[in-house]
Amino acid sequence: MLSRWMQAGLVLTLLAVVAGGVWLYRAQARAMRFEVERELTAIARLKAYQIDEWRADQLEDAASLQQDPYLVRAIAAFLAAPTAERRDDLHGRFRVLARQHDIEDILLVDTAGRMQLRLGSLPGHPEEWYQPVVHQALAGRRPVFLDLHRGPLSDIPHSATVAPLFDEAGRGQQPLGCLVLVNGDSRFLFPLLQVWPTPSRTAETLLVRRDGDHALFLAATRHRANAAFNLRLPLSDDRLVSVQAVQGRTGYVHGLDYRGVEVAAVLLPIDNTPWLMVVKIDRDEAFADWRLRSTLLLALLGTLAALVAIGGVVLWQRQEKAHFRALYQAEAATRAALEHRGAILEAVGDGVVAVNAEGRVDLLNPAANALTGWSGDKARGRLVEEVVDLVDTVTDAPLPNPARTALSTGGPVTPPDDQATLKARNGDRFQVAVAATPLPGGGGAVLAIRDMTQSSRLRAAMRQERRILKLFVEHAPASIAMFDREMRYLAVSRRFLTDHQLEGRDLIGQCHYDVFPDLPERWRDANQRCLQGAVEGGSEDLWPRADGRSDWVRWAIHPWYEIGNQVGGLVLFSEVITARKEAELALEASRRQLAHLFTVSPAVIYALRADSLEPTWVSPNVIDLLGYTVAEVLEPDWWVEHLHAGDRERALVDMETLTAAGRVSHEYRFHRKDGSLLWVLDDLRLVRDESGQPTELIGAWTDITHRREAEAALKRSEAKFRSLFQRHAAVKLLLDPDDGRILEANAAAAAFYGWSREELQRMRIDQINTLPPHQVRAELFRVCNQERIYFEFRHRRADGSIRDVAVYSSAMELEGRPVIHSIVHDITEFRQLEEQLRQAQKMESIGRLAGGVAHDFNNMLAVILGYTQLVLDRTPADDPSREDLEEVLHAAEHSVGITRQLLAFARQQPVSPEVIDLNTAVDGLLKMLGRLIGEGVRLVWRPGADLWPVSMDPAQFDQVLANLCINARDAVATGGTITIETGRAHYGPEDCANRPDRLPGDFAVLTVRDDGCGMDRVTRERIFEPFFTTKPLGEGTGLGLAMVYGTVRQNRGFIEVESGPGEGTVFRIHLPRHAGEAVAGNATEVAVTPDGGGRTVLVVEDDPLLLGLVRQMLGKLDYTVCAADSPAAALALAAHQDHDFAVLLTDVVLPEMDGRDLAERIRALRPSIRVVFMSGYAPGLLTDRGVLAPGAAFLQKPFPIDQLARRLRQVLDTPAGSP
Repeated sequence: MLSRWMQAGLVLTLLAVVAGGVWLYRAQARAMRFEVERELTAIARLKAYQIDEWRADQLEDAASLQQDPYLVRAIAAFLAAPTAERRDDLHGRFRVLARQHDIEDILLVDTAGRMQLRLGSLPGHPEEWYQPVVHQALAGRRPVFLDLHRGPLSDIPHSATVAPLFDEAGRGQQPLGCLVLVNGDSRFLFPLLQVWPTPSRTAETLLVRRDGDHALFLAATRHRANAAFNLRLPLSDDRLVSVQAVQGRTGYVHGLDYRGVEVAAVLLPIDNTPWLMVVKIDRDEAFADWRLRSTLLLALLGTLAALVAIGGVVLWQRQEKAHFRALYQAEAATRAALEHRGAILEAVGDGVVAVNAEGRVDLLNPAANALTGWSGDKARGRLVEEVVDLVDTVTDAPLPNPARTALSTGGPVTPPDDQATLKARNGDRFQVAVAATPLPGGGGAVLAIRDMTQSSRLRAAMRQERRILKLFVEHAPASIAMFDREMRYLAVSRRFLTDHQLEGRDLIGQCHYDVFPDLPERWRDANQRCLQGAVEGGSEDLWPRADGRSDWVRWAIHPWYEIGNQVGGLVLFSEVITARKEAELALEASRRQLAHLFTVSPAVIYALRADSLEPTWVSPNVIDLLGYTVAEVLEPDWWVEHLHAGDRERALVDMETLTAAGRVSHEYRFHRKDGSLLWVLDDLRLVRDESGQPTELIGAWTDITHRREAEAALKRSEAKFRSLFQRHAAVKLLLDPDDGRILEANAAAAAFYGWSREELQRMRIDQINTLPPHQVRAELFRVCNQERIYFEFRHRRADGSIRDVAVYSSAMELEGRPVIHSIVHDITEFRQLEEQLRQAQKMESIGRLAGGVAHDFNNMLAVILGYTQLVLDRTPADDPSREDLEEVLHAAEHSVGITRQLLAFARQQPVSPEVIDLNTAVDGLLKMLGRLIGEGVRLVWRPGADLWPVSMDPAQFDQVLANLCINARDAVATGGTITIETGRAHYGPEDCANRPDRLPGDFAVLTVRDDGCGMDRVTRERIFEPFFTTKPLGEGTGLGLAMVYGTVRQNRGFIEVESGPGEGTVFRIHLPRHAGEAVAGNATEVAVTPDGGGRTVLVVEDDPLLLGLVRQMLGKLDYTVCAADSPAAALALAAHQDHDFAVLLTDVVLPEMDGRDLAERIRALRPSIRVVFMSGYAPGLLTDRGVLAPGAAFLQKPFPIDQLARRLRQVLDTPAGSP
């Protein structure tokens, strides 16, 4: 009996054996499954690749036939006229094509799908299976692959390729039909599907597609006869591998085949087709080796389990034997797999070279042997570069081997197809396409080699065909241009260059739209449609030429196609038909004109014999003109009998001159059938034959009765116009529009200009008009073009004077010639009045501005003067600063004088007029004036006699005279003279008619004359403007003459000025005569003791500085002050304060409301309050504007404290309720 340790050892040993057996079983199962999957996948991919290449070859062959111009022309000729000779020619061409491209049958069908010709190698091809594809190919303009199908007359499935045909190889206007190329599937596709690279009892390749709810088998099967297009399996049974393929599953699968047998399969879709490939093998066959090995393994494990108790040595020996047997079987499986792969490689048409990780050759298939010239035994172990010697096709330089590159990079390598050339061992060369892929796990790489020699030759042939096509286009007798997709020229015919005026230009590579930049959008749109596959054309159209003109062309645009049925560009066919089109248009126009002439023309056309003058033909509209029928007119002597007796002799004499002159055109009167007369224009021409002999006379009668009547009316109108022209009171001229000559001038023009009518008619208008002659001609042109009828000019008169005139001109026709009729008005006085009015308005505006400035300045001066006076009153007489304060006060008072001048200019200064005598007033100022003008200027005084008195403020008169003398002093040089004169003047209305600044009446005149430098017109017009001065900076304020102007206007007078450069200046001041009693000056103010007695004054002022000043002044006068800076604040104080307000002292101009409205509202609250108004404006101006009531108590700003005290005492002594 075994010990416990022995038993435990045996148990553990048994468990280890079982675990190892399970592991080994599973590992072998996985390895076997992987081997089957890899083998099936390799076969599936290889066959799918070959099918895809076969299908692409079919489409490429169809595309090459579609673009074969010789074949297309032969087919077009046969379809146009299907003669036996052309049928035989096409049969011969089809047989050659069938042999070259491995095609079993060729059908020629028209655009409706009806068969026209057939090579006839298959039993039958009904039209219904290819008609839909024919329409599809024609619409897409490229070959279409027709899926596998089975016709009713044949059980063999076939596929086909349909190639659409168009005249001139796809570039024509209309499609011709299609070629149906029936593929040789029985020679390639079906054998490809049926062949299996290794011996097998059950393996096969299936080709299926979806057909409704079934999977349809497209090719024959190995285990069931007649399965192609007969075997259908329902999609509901997803155990079937063919159903799984149709449902979209791919890769390695297990399932049932169409027999219900379990199979291992790989499912793979075929690109660009509805086909699904099923590569399968029965599981029993695929895993037969594995079942044998698994049975042996299980038996071994059972044996080991039974013998574990016997002993470890026997168990170890048996395990060793089983281990060696497993290795032997694995090696046998590996050999079998290698044999399978070798068989696969032998079946592949491309060369395949397997290399190890060191880059040495392990295996070559037969295709590689044939290409490289190396056998498998001799190549094995050699470097891949030695066996596969690749060089550059162009430079013959060595190329890196793709297998070596794939080993180094670990990824696939695919050089360009046309780059590599393979140098075989025997010296042959093959242009090849190569590709390399590394094996999983770094175990090496696979290099594939495809012979591209035939493809390269085909491409070279195609390039040669393109060169031939380019030469054909260039030398074609038609106008042809070929473009790429970017509309760049690829080829042009010489005829195209000639037709479009482009000789000598190299258009190749240039853009069509750069050569013809003005090409309309409709042409560009047509090009774009053709690039999408459309065909455009036109029988008559306008084409813009490069030189800017246009030609009539007949044209067509067709797309041309590249391999792959992609539109490569356009071909333009055109024919210039300008000459033909212009001839057609001219002929059509001539026909229309002739038809119109005989149907609607008012003229009657007739013909006469040249020898006897007998009528032979007359147009039917003679009855409308004369009332006679054609038969009546054709009677002999009819024309002579119906001539007006007064014109008959003259008309017959004119007819006698016809033979010599060849043409007669005369006017005469003719009797209508109704007895009325009409005027006709008879235009008769002599027609001669080729020998010069007269054959007939062709004439035309035109009714000119209305023209004759109009001419008579025009003569009467012109006579009437001349009568009106000559007798009219306005100045009138008739001018020649070409050179401006005066053709006619009426009596008023002679009187105005001072020349006689005869003299005027010998002159041109530019001798009167002051404009330059070229400008005068330009204005005449504007009149003739009716651009303008009103003008303002300056005209020169015979005495040399210049007058401003307004001219109304219009173009008209008189006595059959164009003339310009001009009416001239003298506007000289009107222009002078207008200028004087403008000056007066300007001075009025400046005056208003000056008044506003003076008002604001007065407020500032009031503060300065007031505070300075208050400080002076508090300053002792011996204080050193008192003198400085007095200077400030003096400067402020001087500024007050300036503001008074501004107010005087604006007529806002309050005045105190008195009746004065000008001589007396001047006498009193002579000494002051002498000091004012200095010793270097002589002052002459010439008083006038019997002067009229004037009413004027003496201070104003003094200012006027002083300013005039200062102005004269500055104008004269040292030694000059200023003369002062007085006199009187009387002006009636007639004296003021042309002088808007002059007033009628009696005036005392003050004249100030100097012999200085004088003034020009521009300066003279501005001398009264405030602040205008011609003096240097700092030597004048510009207010002197402005003040004079304002003062004189304020006193209802006016000023006249005469001056010129170098002629001196004269100012005449006109002051109205005073006819009433003398006006006394202002009464002397009674001195008032400033004593407020504590009364309360309500002060309203919106200027805070002035408000503070008034408060201090009132406080000094012993008044109690309540201050308000706005009307609202004042009303609030008046309504709610308990003060007994004695006086309201308010500014007139306030925000919100004026002082008068404020006073009325406060009086409503406090009826006993007195009111004093203050303002920088003059009281007269405020009264005139309604702001201040007449007689109201008023203080003119600025005012001193004593004036304030007196005014307050006056209103306090006035009974309550007074204004």
